[in-house]
Amino acid sequence: MMQFGDLPSKGLSVDLVRPGLPAQATPWPEAIRLRIDVHNRWYLNDALTSGSALPNALKAALSRRAQWVVYIEADPDVPYGGPVAAMEIVRAAHARVILLTPQSGGNGGPKP
Repeated sequence: MMQFGDLPSKGLSVDLVRPGLPAQATPWPEAIRLRIDVHNRWYLNDALTSGSALPNALKAALSRRAQWVVYIEADPDVPYGGPVAAMEIVRAAHARVILLTPQSGGNGGPKP
């Protein structure tokens, strides 16, 4: 049996929430949520934003937190480039990304 030791990892580190698992308790009543709807509109919590405005809006939202975690949810019909760009922006802000999927019970921001 051949062993290679620790291989370097590449790409984005992402946490997925599994259905049926209890959510971790947070001392803040509202989590930071980023939602991309079917029309490629971006919402940070309930405020409409854009990919270009997101870094500054995210910086302001994270500045009031001890734990920098952002939950990302995208409509299943959104091309994957949008959520990937969102994850890169969040990671560039040094925040942890948790992807919400329909099965994990994410309900995101306003619906169209």
